[in-house]
Amino acid sequence: MSGYVFWEEVDSTTAVLKRLVAAGCSTNVTVIAASQSAGRGKNQRLWVSGQGSLSYSFVCQPQSRDALQLWTLFYALAAQQAIELQTGVTAGIKWPNDLVYQGRKLAGILLESRWQGSACSCIGGIGINCNQRQFPDDLAHKAASLRMITGMDVDTDALACVLSSTINLLQSGKDGRHLLLDRVRSLCVSLGKRVLVLGMDGSTIEGTATEIIDSGAMRVVLADGSERLCWEGDLQHPDHVL
Repeated sequence: MSGYVFWEEVDSTTAVLKRLVAAGCSTNVTVIAASQSAGRGKNQRLWVSGQGSLSYSFVCQPQSRDALQLWTLFYALAAQQAIELQTGVTAGIKWPNDLVYQGRKLAGILLESRWQGSACSCIGGIGINCNQRQFPDDLAHKAASLRMITGMDVDTDALACVLSSTINLLQSGKDGRHLLLDRVRSLCVSLGKRVLVLGMDGSTIEGTATEIIDSGAMRVVLADGSERLCWEGDLQHPDHVL
């Protein structure tokens, strides 16, 4: 099997794709669903993706462990471009893996990888809030949907097709890495802002985000003028609602 597999509802598009690949399906298969009952985001947090969302999972092959963060940003860029092409909505990129609109989360990107020596098995997942009219109370001030922004229903099938095109263009290498990074930097809403980065080890870094370096890491300048490089973690904007 190769190509695109469409589902009305699944437990998780990433889980379905993992099962298909384990069963011997082509790594060229992409799983798309209108609703997930058990979608997961970073750190296994629940990703609310009921009716009205677009969930899209695909196989990707980063060249090294160090490239995972960079490619997460590049896939965020592909999703940003697809949304803008299909709806006219210009979302911002919130390092390291979200799209936001006026401070509210519109989409999330997650790469799950497993390495055996130099060989990598990696699945990318993109979740976009499309036609939701409202969110649960605990998310109402944090999340946005394309319908809420535009006042119109979004054709999720058409958006999925455009997303496939932007991902394929990205993976073709036609646009060089430096050009892609420049686009990411121009769309990044975190640069120049005070940020709080919560590390996977429980550490915290607070300062001003000044740069996304070529590896995809975020440079943060602390209050005492020292610098830290953040390679991963949860980023918050203390001065903004996200």
